[in-house]
Amino acid sequence: MHFILAMATKVNIEKLDVSLPNKGDSGKLAFILLNVFTEEECSKWIKLTEERGYSPALVNVGTHEVLMTDFRNNDRCIIDDIEMANTLFERIKSYLPEKWENYKLVGLNERLRFLRYDPGQKFKTHMGKKEFFFFRIFFLFL
Repeated sequence: MHFILAMATKVNIEKLDVSLPNKGDSGKLAFILLNVFTEEECSKWIKLTEERGYSPALVNVGTHEVLMTDFRNNDRCIIDDIEMANTLFERIKSYLPEKWENYKLVGLNERLRFLRYDPGQKFKTHMGKKEFFFFRIFFLFL
């Protein structure tokens, strides 16, 4: 899968800091990286995930995952790829803090999750539990 980013031309990544609206979120890290991929790379990601296949996205309920279509009815493709995660990390690491709270930045999770939302699909508003690794969750919109 490394071919997707290997042929990338220079990208012009832009970082936008996000101010979170709730007082309880003060001090949390939130930002958006724009233009991480070229249009060609996005097309390749979409093609790859369509070839791998999507299945209904499950909801984590602590010890296991369950299908809860009244809460979440979108589709998901999961690809485990250490090389691709490392390549993506190299592209964005200069936009990430080297240290946050007491954690040192070491890389990205190799479990790449691609979510697809067709018209009418949803993932209702929810709050996750506090994560120990703040880089665990991020979204890439292709």
